[in-house]
Amino acid sequence: MELIEPRLGWGQDGEVYSSNRRTAVKGFRYPEQYRQELRIYERLRDRGVTNVEGFAVPQLISFSPEFAVIEMEIVQPPFVVDFVAAYLDGQSPFTPKELRDADRQARRRFGADWPQVQSIRAAFRRFGIHLGDLKPDNIRFR
Repeated sequence: MELIEPRLGWGQDGEVYSSNRRTAVKGFRYPEQYRQELRIYERLRDRGVTNVEGFAVPQLISFSPEFAVIEMEIVQPPFVVDFVAAYLDGQSPFTPKELRDADRQARRRFGADWPQVQSIRAAFRRFGIHLGDLKPDNIRFR
């Protein structure tokens, strides 16, 4: 990884910066979040997933367990990014009520685009990836 440049995004889980290699570098506040998101990127890489339903998915470039950072490709809309709240295969870490509430909120956020978001979510599930943070910052249409 190279010199870190402008910040691309931030949230409660960490921050994302662009590098002088034209990649994004995401630093995590908590090791478990780093490991969870890395597992998602590894699954996507291992399955050869570069887009889902016509939405770009960043490719894993490198990672550092020591510093809890992931370097990934920068993608342009339409895209799906930020997998820290996603989980693989097994049981959801969320209660049924939390899932219903999250769906209700996402449906409002996406409006007319909601059916396509549901299609994207179903496509990720075919890879054993369950998206957990459905919001327009993470699934961008334009």
